[in-house]
Amino acid sequence: MGHIRRQELLRAGDRVGVAVSGGIDSVALLRLLIELRRELGIVLSVVHFNHKLRGAESEADREFVAKLACEHGLEFHAASGDVARLAAEEHSGLEAAARELRYGFFHRLLGAGEGADREIEPEVPQGLKSESMGEPCGTAEAVPFPKPTPAEASRTSGVEAQDRESAYRSAGSAAPPKSAKTQGLKPFSELTPNGTAEAVPFQRQNQESAWSKIATGHTLDDQAETVLIRMSRGSGVSGLAAMARISALPGDGEGQIKLVRPLLDIPKARLVATLRAAKIPFADDPSNRDPRFTRARLRGLMGELAREGLDARRLALLARRLKRADMAIEAVVDRAEAELASPPSTPGAVVFNAVGYATLPAEIALRLIGRAVARAGDEGPVELAKLETLKAALDAAQNAGQKGGNARFRRSLAGAIVTIAGRQITVERAPPRRRKALTTGRRGNAKPAKSR
Repeated sequence: MGHIRRQELLRAGDRVGVAVSGGIDSVALLRLLIELRRELGIVLSVVHFNHKLRGAESEADREFVAKLACEHGLEFHAASGDVARLAAEEHSGLEAAARELRYGFFHRLLGAGEGADREIEPEVPQGLKSESMGEPCGTAEAVPFPKPTPAEASRTSGVEAQDRESAYRSAGSAAPPKSAKTQGLKPFSELTPNGTAEAVPFQRQNQESAWSKIATGHTLDDQAETVLIRMSRGSGVSGLAAMARISALPGDGEGQIKLVRPLLDIPKARLVATLRAAKIPFADDPSNRDPRFTRARLRGLMGELAREGLDARRLALLARRLKRADMAIEAVVDRAEAELASPPSTPGAVVFNAVGYATLPAEIALRLIGRAVARAGDEGPVELAKLETLKAALDAAQNAGQKGGNARFRRSLAGAIVTIAGRQITVERAPPRRRKALTTGRRGNAKPAKSR
């Protein structure tokens, strides 16, 4: 509770969608936030995405999460997507495809952002007993996390918890929802030929009821695995800083929707012990041990690495220290941008003093040109290796100019054109006929930023 307040991960008035797969981490997160919601003054909903990778097991997980949400009177939002098909179409890994579809689902719920037009199917969990609005579903008795102390309880914001009302409606239920603020699924009045409820597209959130944050159950172990994955891919300082406790939802250009990770400092073993001691059920996902997935393979090495002193805590400590260094570097880039920027002649363009740029340390110059490309282009973030290639060519052109050669330079990257003319470097939107996508995503559907 203390670190949630200190780091302002959640604030009074936040509407939080809790991403719940049904596994240990997400169930523990949901139960924790249910216990703290009154004191924090937040409103919770449950969101679940079915990746369709495990057939009937995936369907069972979806129904488990739906029942869990219903038992606690929380709104429930579910969808599914064909991860395997997307991975094949985009020649990407299953993990990357799954992440892309999940983020698309989040954006669709929020009604904006990249990925909102993805082929995502709204789902209605079947097989759950029909309940009247406002009554808990099922018979399982909730076992709470430890209650806050009286001193903690006295600091409550006074914001009442949301009404305990069912989040979805079974087919044939005619009573209207008590609150229409954030219903993710419209009421269903018709049955399909096979007797199941027909899915209706999600309603878009209005400004009053829109979620401000999505909470995920990433743990200390997940952070350590992320560091290892990014080390194996040759990530830079930013990438090795791994996951932040709070960050913008990828694809949200305005950065208004945040992903929060309240359990990032908590080892998974502690969550397992807590749930088992409280006899709280959770689902087991065998894909967490499937060697087809990079994360699962690295997870299998963690025991051996720990025996050599490279355990999850030390890997997470490395990430925190690199994050501190990354923030310091970004502050220097801010100053360099302020000192070298010139007013552009074209709206949306970025202009730098070429002479001053040539004197910058390599990492500062790299990040500065990367910012400019991201700002002026329209094809999403670019991979670090491609940005380094661009900078190397830019350096070569500047060196040639200093030796009396031709310093003119023109290259495209991620929907932007970078040119040198005289004493200026200009980065601007590429003309339509010249656009050449160098990012890994298709044009107009850029993927989240690659790890740096």
